[in-house]
Amino acid sequence: MADTWAGNTYNQCVSFKALQNGITTGGFQGSSYSALPDTRELVTVADTNTYIIGIYATDGEVGIYSTFSGYSSGMVLTKYDLSCCKIFSTSETTSSNCGGTGEQFLFVPYINTTTDPWQTGAQLYSNRACTTAKTFAGTRWIYYYGNGTSYQISAAGIILDTFAC
Repeated sequence: MADTWAGNTYNQCVSFKALQNGITTGGFQGSSYSALPDTRELVTVADTNTYIIGIYATDGEVGIYSTFSGYSSGMVLTKYDLSCCKIFSTSETTSSNCGGTGEQFLFVPYINTTTDPWQTGAQLYSNRACTTAKTFAGTRWIYYYGNGTSYQISAAGIILDTFAC
C-alpha cells in the first residue's frame, strides 16, 4: 500500500494518506471540502460523499459521489476509480480550442496499471457503467478544465489526439 498518490498503480486501492498526497501535490486533479483522515484506511464510495471529494471544474470542484450510482457505498476505490472520470466543457469545436462552457463527466473503460488512462486510443463513455458511448456528429475537440488539455474525440468517442493549452 503506497502512502503517495504517485506510488499507487491504477489498479491499487487508495488510502486516505495517498489521496491527501495526491491533492497536495496535484497528482489528483481535485480536492476535498473537509479534512481527510491522515490514515492508511482505504477510501470507499461512501467517503467520496462524506468528505465531498471532487475533481476540478471551471468553478471549483464537483463532487463525484453521484457517479457511483448503483455501487455499494462500502466499495473500496482504486486510483483508477478516482482518476478515470474528468469534467469537460460541453461546447465541442472542430479546432483545438482551450476553453468553453458547461460541464459533463466522461469516463474511460479500461484499467492500465502503470499510466494515466487518458491516452490516445482510449474509448470514452458518458457513464461509469460504460453502457452509453459518448458520440458526436463528427470528430470534435473537447476541453478538460483540470489540466488545461483539449482532447480530439472521434464520432465514436475514441481519443485521437491531445493538445496542451
